[in-house]
Amino acid sequence: MNGYLVAAEGSGDFATIQAAIDAIPDQNSGMFVVRIRPGVYVEKLHIEKPWATILNEQQAGEYSLSRVLSGEDDWALFVKLNNS
Repeated sequence: MNGYLVAAEGSGDFATIQAAIDAIPDQNSGMFVVRIRPGVYVEKLHIEKPWATILNEQQAGEYSLSRVLSGEDDWALFVKLNNS
């Protein structure tokens, strides 16, 4: 399973959720996971990528599902997430 890690403090692949979503390959044909470490993320998200799965880390190594996009969804979401 392909994916990226988002960490607001800079220890992941990206510091913002949108940057990780934007980096998902356009021709992605399977589940692509964006894991979000605890932190505060204030972003306006625009998601056009197929099969994007967003997981929030609850505790070290434990994740909960936030949203799965599996098609040609095109939507925007305003997010203020304190995932700590």
